[in-house]
Amino acid sequence: MLTLSYLHKQCAPETRHPMMRDDFTQSVKEQLAKRVGFRCSNPECRQQTSGPQSRDSGVINIGVAAHITAAARQGPRRDDALTPEERTSAANGIWLCQTCAKLVDSDVIAYSEAVLRDWKETAEAMALLELKGLRVVSDYRALLRKLEDQLPDLMAEMRNDLEEFPFRREFILMKREWCYNAAPNNLILEYFFDDHADLRQKIMILENYRLVRNITHNNVHWFRMSEELVDYLKS
Repeated sequence: MLTLSYLHKQCAPETRHPMMRDDFTQSVKEQLAKRVGFRCSNPECRQQTSGPQSRDSGVINIGVAAHITAAARQGPRRDDALTPEERTSAANGIWLCQTCAKLVDSDVIAYSEAVLRDWKETAEAMALLELKGLRVVSDYRALLRKLEDQLPDLMAEMRNDLEEFPFRREFILMKREWCYNAAPNNLILEYFFDDHADLRQKIMILENYRLVRNITHNNVHWFRMSEELVDYLKS
């Protein structure tokens, strides 16, 4: 005869302990690493994560198969709509170095699910180009998101100007009381010292990242936007 306690155990619905994790299998970890050439997927890092130990056959690994949405119940970027199978699939993983893996889980606002999926897509595309022997152009999107956090008003004004004048690339810095007579068929965008504190220093930051180029002449602060900056602002 079955006891009541045994029947209870048999019929009770399955529950998952809150500390349980949906971890990747070894094969999924290897897949994630190989698809990005064993490099960190953070476009500002791109650290090589695997190499030889001092002894002949040893291997050093500083890479991590990180979950885009958390493996544990209370983890970062948790998506309860996913099944355990979806949570442990390669689609929910990204290959990072140990430092970047810690970074993305420490600031889930800055490193959202969308940001990590963008990193993953970019890293895999770059790995494919490298595999084909093609030159890889650095991806600026993560950097530009960071710069926009630092220069929100200026970049918002640039974005609005490019919506109105999509083919303009050159701009000048001036005060509102100054007068500059540009050629009527060559409209120059204008940004005013009156509207942006430390405007010249902010433009210098963009210069340092080669997102704008100084083409000053005739004592006018004159610059040209790079296509990377334009593409980001227009996207």
